[in-house]
Amino acid sequence: MALSSNIPATGGQPEIAVGGPLSALERVAAVEAAKKTRVGADWRPPDALVEQIVQITQSLFPGEVRTEIDCDPSEPDDPWMNFWVTSNLEYAELRPIKMQWHDAVVRLGVSDPTRFSLLVGRP
Repeated sequence: MALSSNIPATGGQPEIAVGGPLSALERVAAVEAAKKTRVGADWRPPDALVEQIVQITQSLFPGEVRTEIDCDPSEPDDPWMNFWVTSNLEYAELRPIKMQWHDAVVRLGVSDPTRFSLLVGRP
C-alpha cells in the first residue's frame, strides 16, 4: 500500500497518513506470512522502504529516529531493523500509538512486517 503524504505549503516535514487500526484478521495474516521468511545475515531493507518507515515514525514521534540492524546472536540469519525514538508518554498513552506504527508498516505491503521493530525510550 502506498502512503499518502502532504507537504505543508509553509514547508517542513510532510504529513504522513498512517490510517486506522488493522483488523485482527489482517494482523494474523501478516504474522503468518512472516513465519515463512528467512532472509540471511546480509539482509538490508531497501532505502526507500526505510525512509517511508522513518516518515511514519516521525509523524507519530516527532524528533530524531535512529535505525539499526539487529539479530538474536543464536539466529544471525534472521535479522530485523530497529527504529529508536524517545517519548515522555506513559505506557497507556504509548500503546495505541505503537499499534498505529505497526499497522502502518503492515500497510506498506512488506513481505514480513516483523522485520521492523519500534523501540521507545525515555529522553
